Amino acid sequence: MRFRTFALIAAAFVPSLLLPGQSSAQRVSVQEEIQQMQERLEPDPLRRIFKAMAVQTVALERLATIGQLCRMVSDEDAQAIRRNAAGILEAHKNALHPEDQLWAGTYLEGMRIGATQSGILKEDRDEAGCGRFAQAGGALMRVMTWTDKPQYTKEGLLASPRMIP
Repeated sequence: MRFRTFALIAAAFVPSLLLPGQSSAQRVSVQEEIQQMQERLEPDPLRRIFKAMAVQTVALERLATIGQLCRMVSDEDAQAIRRNAAGILEAHKNALHPEDQLWAGTYLEGMRIGATQSGILKEDRDEAGCGRFAQAGGALMRVMTWTDKPQYTKEGLLASPRMIP
């Protein structure tokens, strides 16, 4: 169990440890190794997809909360963001085998606990944190694309709907 936890953490951080001078071929080979390792740890592709969607959903929930704390996201918009993210996640959960659906609920609960306990939301509430959150083309614009209202990039272009945070 400890090795699996270590392997998952390593898989998440290995790409950030690559030196800037490395070639793209070296980066690709490392990414392929990470993908192969993840497939060995979690051979079920539906579970892997659910895990990725759970991470995205929890990130959106956290960003919506930060936006509310900074008074940049209305309660109505935050509810729309959470509802849209939860709808997509529920569709992926329903695609799982019936015996995996209990696992999915437990996994999502663990993700939410980790997201709320690993970062202190008060730090994101100060003026500097709110300023970083609201930067043009940044987290605020990305999370607001989940309200299904048109959002624009810093270049003035229409942003893609439901951008990944």
